[in-house]
Amino acid sequence: MPAATPKLAIACTSDATHPSVELITVNIPFQGEKLDKGRRNWLEWKAEMYSAMSLTGLYSYVNGTANKHIPNPETEPVAYANWTQNDRRACAYIFGAISDGERRAVIPVRHDARAYWLALEARHWKNGTPADQVLLLHEALTFQPTQYASSEDTMNGLDKMFTTIDHAFAMGDITPDMFKAAMSLHFFQGSDPMQDTIRNRIVLSAMAQWSVTARSLRQTIEEGLHLAGLVNLTSHHTEQHDLSSPPSPATPSSARSSTSMSSGGQSSSSRRRHQSCANCGRRGHPARYCVEPNGGMAGCTLEDSKAARQLEKSVKAQQAQQLQQLQLFQQQKAICYRYNNNLQ
Repeated sequence: MPAATPKLAIACTSDATHPSVELITVNIPFQGEKLDKGRRNWLEWKAEMYSAMSLTGLYSYVNGTANKHIPNPETEPVAYANWTQNDRRACAYIFGAISDGERRAVIPVRHDARAYWLALEARHWKNGTPADQVLLLHEALTFQPTQYASSEDTMNGLDKMFTTIDHAFAMGDITPDMFKAAMSLHFFQGSDPMQDTIRNRIVLSAMAQWSVTARSLRQTIEEGLHLAGLVNLTSHHTEQHDLSSPPSPATPSSARSSTSMSSGGQSSSSRRRHQSCANCGRRGHPARYCVEPNGGMAGCTLEDSKAARQLEKSVKAQQAQQLQQLQLFQQQKAICYRYNNNLQ
């Protein structure tokens, strides 16, 4: 029996004059704000791109619809050439709508608009740590109607607050502990040293899986209050609500002694060496840096725990320096207050 002769594809007669895929011409480039991870504008950019590319007819090349109807290059060579060119133009349109930083972060794709879109989506959508989500929630809480001069500005601020919250939830689920951390930052609004203490604890958690619980956060705040001696908490309210009385000066030496020595003259570093972990029972580290199961850094290495402790030590040293500067400022302010009263 003779071998079957392969069938030759017959070109569609209407392909030359009426191809199934028309060539799309785009005369106006993207006019909106370019995509940039630093601006966290993925959701806004995506909405503007949907509008712009839908009007040109290129959006089907990024959402995958056009990929389901690719013409046969043998039977519809003109339509296939048009489809390929449209896909390249969609890639070029995306390239023109992103910032230079995005172009460096994501390798430009020249012949697969869908893959280009998915690469950008993977970089921006649900891409962030719980610490990022907490800081976004706190940022949303800082929007206040009193900071806007007109009703139009107020509504724009409200929209920005809503968008910031959307970004936080877009990164993943938000747990009660994460919300408590954001509210703790808001609770100490006006006290920069305490906010720095909480923020540093949140950032430290990014070194491992989310390890900030209400219990560990409360312990961090208690340590921060002990370090500051409540001076940095009361100074802000004194300046705003008790201008009739001079601020009481504090001596930097007392702050240093309170952080370096405890009752009985034992240094804090000595206490840390002899304290037992509430999680594993071993000495030398608190539970929040324990790498054993149920510890604050469970699953991490001892090197990670040591690095986190060194970072916290550095942060506390910086906070002590800031506190000393604040106390010196208060002393100078008290002197100026007495001097002004003497002039009167």
